[in-house]
Formats: sequence, structure tokens, C-alpha cells
Amino acid sequence: MAQERLNLGIIGTGRIGRAHLAAAADLKDKIRVVAATNRRREKAESARGIVPIDRIHEDTTSLLADPDVDAVIICLPFVLHHQTTLAALRAGKHVMVEKPMASNADEAADMVAGARSAGKTVMVGQSRRFSDAARMAHDLRPRIGNIFRMVTNFMVRFAQPPTDWWSDTGELIMPLQGSHYIDFALWFKEEIPHSVFSRTRRFNPVFGASDEGDILMEFSGAASAAVHLSLSTNPHIHETVVIGTDGVMKIAEYATGVPFGIGTRLWLNDELIHSGDQNPGLYTVQLAEFVDALQQGRTPIADAASVLPVMDVLQAARHSQESGRMEPVHQRS
Repeated sequence: MAQERLNLGIIGTGRIGRAHLAAAADLKDKIRVVAATNRRREKAESARGIVPIDRIHEDTTSLLADPDVDAVIICLPFVLHHQTTLAALRAGKHVMVEKPMASNADEAADMVAGARSAGKTVMVGQSRRFSDAARMAHDLRPRIGNIFRMVTNFMVRFAQPPTDWWSDTGELIMPLQGSHYIDFALWFKEEIPHSVFSRTRRFNPVFGASDEGDILMEFSGAASAAVHLSLSTNPHIHETVVIGTDGVMKIAEYATGVPFGIGTRLWLNDELIHSGDQNPGLYTVQLAEFVDALQQGRTPIADAASVLPVMDVLQAARHSQESGRMEPVHQRS
């Protein structure tokens, strides 16, 4: 890319969009936000209080037609990710799309094909890969030998849905939260599970969709990864234990009181080897990876093709919820 800064457009300036806008503000030497849009224009206008935005577009079509926009971040309900990503690719834009990547695995595969055809980058917002503790733990995997068990508790509480669409979908917890730690397990194991068992439940009546869930992934060699999810747990429990033949690592997150702010701790065999607030924040580190990959002409971490197996696991999890049985994960050639 010839220019010094990336010209960025933001599609959706609600709750998660504002986290990305704050990241863009942190990276003002790398990024210029030239355009934004939201179905409620006042929300897009108010986002100018986070970072300077050159112009507000009336809709996504108008923003994608803007010749100054090099890349977009899609911060819409996940049912819109597929069509919006393909439209952005047709318009010649690079894309970062929030997780989950799409509504189903077929849509995700279509997005991967679209990126290849357009010669553009699509990166997925799998932000949990980008904490200091997670990256350190990933590098330290050889210290604990062959990983044969992982257990994640991702249990938080929302008194009310923070955005309207959370109550408009029949399935919420697994795509919303499960996508994070399915991705995390596959990233750590560097393997796709062969089968999945999953259960979701609606516990809190304020949600119009499932707010509790569990998933068990089985890998080769009798290895497993279990993920327990909740939107109704207070105080929060946010931890992953990784067990290997030669030791154990534990990663824990804590809230800092700043929106989307976290701190992390990492233990290796009961020794605390890292502890501190995440600075810069996850979304800033993630966006820097997107921009740097584009500038350097390389594939970013969590590009769409590498995240496609996560969508295959989510699809198997949905089948398991319907059948009540362990279901195989479709292996793509």
C-alpha cells in the first residue's frame, strides 16, 4: 500500500463498533477514519467524540462506494456479516469482520472464496488471541508437552442485552461467546476436533435467546477441550486451563473497569509468570495486526481461511444441540 495511513470505514458504530473506533484513535499514526455509517445516524455522529471521522454515510452501500475507503470493519449483527463482507469485497475493500465470521459454515466458506477471488484480505475479530497472556502462553506450549485437555470458563453477566439484536436471534451464546474459545482451542491445539457435543439453554428471561451453554470438543489421541459459557454469572469467571503431558498453564482475565478493558494473568506450573492490565487493549493490538499485514502484504493472524474451521465446529455444535448426540466435524479438503 502506497499511502502512509490506512483509510478506514466503520460499518456499525454501536457497542462493539465503538471499541474498534477507540482502537483506531490509539492508532492515529497508522489509521485515518474517513467514513462511518449506522442505521441510526445519531449514533454515527456521536462516534466523532471517540475519533475524528471525515464523513458519515447514510448507509452501507454509500460507504462502500466511497473511493477514499481502503478497508472496512464490519460491526453488525452476525446474520449480516456474509452479505456485507461480499459487498465490501466487490467494492474493492479489505475487510475486518467481527466474530462470529458468519451465520454458518457455508456462508463463511463463501467469504473465503470471495476474498481469494477479489485478491483482498478478510480478517476475523478473534480478539482473545491478542492478549499478552494468550500470546505468551501460545509461545510456551512446548514447556507443557503434548496438550491433552483444555477447560475454559467464560462466564460473565449482562443485566440486560446491551444491544437490541441480542434478543432477536434464536441462538446467541454459542456464536457470540463460543466462537471465541472454539477458536482459542483450535489455535492452541493446531488441530481440528473430530467430534463435538453441545448444549445451550435459556436461563435468564431478559434474553430472547440462549444465554447458557457448554461444548465438548474431542481431538485425536483422546485429547479434549471443554468450554462453559454464561451471560448470567456474577462475579465473572474468565479462565482457561491448558493441561499437557509435562505441565499445566492457566490464563485468567479480569475486568479493569474501563469499557472493553481487561487485565491478564498467566501461571506456568503454579508459578505466576505474567500479571497486568492489557495495554494497549485487545482491539488496538488486533487492529494494528490488520493494518500491519496490509502494509506488509502478508496474511494476518486470524484471516478468514484460518478461522473457517471454527465455523465448521460451530455448525457441528448446532447439529449436536438438535440431535442430542456427539456430532462429527466436517473436514474440508
